[in-house]
Amino acid sequence: MFNVCLVIPSRSYDVRDPNHVVWSIDEAHSQLVRDLDCNPNKQCHIVTGGDDGVLKVWDFRNTKEHVFARSDHHHWIWSVRFNTYHDQLILSSGSDGKVLLTCAGSVSSEAPEVITGDGGGGEQGAGTEPREHLADGLLQTFDQHEDSVYGVEWSTADPWMFASLSYDGRMIISKVPKQYKYQILL
Repeated sequence: MFNVCLVIPSRSYDVRDPNHVVWSIDEAHSQLVRDLDCNPNKQCHIVTGGDDGVLKVWDFRNTKEHVFARSDHHHWIWSVRFNTYHDQLILSSGSDGKVLLTCAGSVSSEAPEVITGDGGGGEQGAGTEPREHLADGLLQTFDQHEDSVYGVEWSTADPWMFASLSYDGRMIISKVPKQYKYQILL
């Protein structure tokens, strides 16, 4: 399977039958779609970024509407990436010179379960403490670049490190801040 980003629509084709469209998002963004990435842990989800500066997560089983969106970039989004191990973390880079770390925990493979009632008996909360999850939204802005940031990529060796590459040729290695790391792990 391979994915194609076009002005309208974004499509995925099966390489065994190039005439067969696996899924199509007819109006993914109001302008050009610059990049997309597949969630390695939740295979029906993709993230897109486009010239409208909006990051969107889609469930390609139902492409009529996105399941998550953030418009924190002030210009085009050039690159989007899911974290391989903790898919609630999404990186995006743009022509505004910024790299944004976003949390999309509500649509990740680690999404908190919704429990209604008292769980079927006994005392509520007996022996358990509710786990504090990261809230959806912008976690951190990395603005060390002086020009458009065309690429961002998570490290394959360390799930908390990533690299970004800007127009002026600078590559910057950054880390997820410890406060978010520990909030995910503990």
